[in-house]
Amino acid sequence: KIKAAQIMHTPVLSVQPQDAITRAVDIFEKNNISQLPVIERGIPVGCISEAVIVKAIEQQRLHKTHLFTVRDFMESGFPTVPPDMDVETVINILQQNHAVLVVEGKTARGVITKHDLISLIL
Repeated sequence: KIKAAQIMHTPVLSVQPQDAITRAVDIFEKNNISQLPVIERGIPVGCISEAVIVKAIEQQRLHKTHLFTVRDFMESGFPTVPPDMDVETVINILQQNHAVLVVEGKTARGVITKHDLISLIL
């Protein structure tokens, strides 16, 4: 059986809670992604997405971006799985989530997205 560690991609692109919101936006743009895990001292503590930032702009809560940090807009984190989790379970988790973090101990080692699963069958 294929395991999570075999299909995860590394390194895990992430931001820290105290990072400026503009850092998250920069990573989104440079890597053509729409969400990031928020990691503090190596431990996943939440996630941030373009959708949350856009919603804040629409609600006029985010007008001076340099004054805001990731912590101001982060949400609960991605589900986590151990490296030896079978890919069938990961597929089930991804049906309800955008990404899964592969965590060993408390440390994020990789990330799996729906795109990774599609790449697996191509």
